[in-house]
Amino acid sequence: AVWDLVTGQFLRTLQGHVAGALRGITFSHNGRMLAAFGVDGFMVLWDVASGQERRRFSRAQWPIFSPDDAFLATGTETSDLVLWDTRTGETQRTFDDGGYPLAFLAEGRGLASRRLGRVILWDLESGEERRTINEVPELAAVSPDGRWLATGGADRLARLVDTASTLVERVFEGHTAHVM
Repeated sequence: AVWDLVTGQFLRTLQGHVAGALRGITFSHNGRMLAAFGVDGFMVLWDVASGQERRRFSRAQWPIFSPDDAFLATGTETSDLVLWDTRTGETQRTFDDGGYPLAFLAEGRGLASRRLGRVILWDLESGEERRTINEVPELAAVSPDGRWLATGGADRLARLVDTASTLVERVFEGHTAHVM
C-alpha cells in the first residue's frame, strides 16, 4: 500500500506478489520506482505514480538501486549477484557466487557484495573482482561515498576498513554485547 506522507491519504495498493509475505521493499533514489521481494520467489518492480508493475524478476532478493536508478542489483536464491537494467528488465551481468548487494560504489561504477564472511568489491565495467575483504563479521555497511566499510559482530567490536586498502583503519571497543 502507498500513502501520501504529507496528507496521510491512502493512494493505492500495489498488486503483484502471488502468495505469502513480503521480505523486503525499497524505493529508487528518485522515488519513482519501488522494488519488493517476497516468499513467492519473485521481486516486483513498480512505477509508484501509476501503480503499474514495470518488471518481474524471478529468484531475486535484497534489491538495491544504482545512484542513477538505471540498474538494480539483487542477490538470488542460488547466491549469485545479478545486475538488472530497470528500463528493460534485461540481465546486464551475473556475478557467480557473488552473494547479495551491499552498495554501489564510485558513482555506480563499482558494487560491494556480501558473501559468507567476506565483502567483495566488483568493477561493473569489466565484471572483475577488484578486491575481497575477508573475516567480515555478521554486520557490514558501506559509507555513501564507498570509501569505508563498517563491520560489527559477536566479538563486540566495530571496525572501519578503507575499501581502497587492506588496512583496518579503526577498531571501536567498548560494546558490552553483540554489535547488531
